[in-house]
Amino acid sequence: MKKIAFFLLILTVSCQKDDNINSIQNREFLISKVFDYQDRLLANYIYNNNNQLIKREFTDPETGYSSDLVFSYSDGIIEKIEYIDHNFPQFNYSQYFFYGDSGKMIRYEFRKDGIVTDHVNLMYSSSGTLNYLYTDDSVQLNLYEYDNDFNVIKVTHYFTDPVTGENFEQIRTYSYDDLKKPSFGLDYILPIDLLPKMGTDAVLERSISKNNMTSNHGSGTERSYEYNEFGLPISVLTEWQGIITDDPMLLKIEYVEE
Repeated sequence: MKKIAFFLLILTVSCQKDDNINSIQNREFLISKVFDYQDRLLANYIYNNNNQLIKREFTDPETGYSSDLVFSYSDGIIEKIEYIDHNFPQFNYSQYFFYGDSGKMIRYEFRKDGIVTDHVNLMYSSSGTLNYLYTDDSVQLNLYEYDNDFNVIKVTHYFTDPVTGENFEQIRTYSYDDLKKPSFGLDYILPIDLLPKMGTDAVLERSISKNNMTSNHGSGTERSYEYNEFGLPISVLTEWQGIITDDPMLLKIEYVEE
């Protein structure tokens, strides 16, 4: 795979809809490396000859702590992700993914030491979008609603008070840009953020949406992007409402072409 020097291709946001983007939109790129705002390497992504992501190597430049995500496939579809912490192995765990006859993911599990610690089931709409999550006893946990570009713009979460039995709802809404998300070659649901240091904000919602999330109106999280001539983000700045960080939460993204 040929490395592309994306850091030399920075354009302003006003160029997002430039005709050049449309003329080269059929070219495909995969995330190769992610750096922090000081250009220190955070994550390195390794692909096999079929452009399947097989490993993410992460190192925190401040602490030196490192971890890996290792990806396993069956019949070309991911079946397991192993989180391997090189400093604190007690935090190691695995995620397992299960699929229905249609090829869509219908269940995922978190396992530690071979024991299932958490799991959830997925239900789809007639149009093929993820409709909601539910428990083994068929209790619906939420409801996803989309815009015309297949971005999750509203999620209704359903809760039951364990003491009173009273049911109540919580609604989250989201906004997006109009450009394609960066790719890891995994064009299906993954309940994990493969970009480092992005936090746990709306992970699944961002995973199943087509474009780049700019606002979580419920939590107040804002994300702003800088794009290259291919319409792909080469940087993302995350700002959390009410939280001031010593250093900007800025990621710089480098790609390789498939």
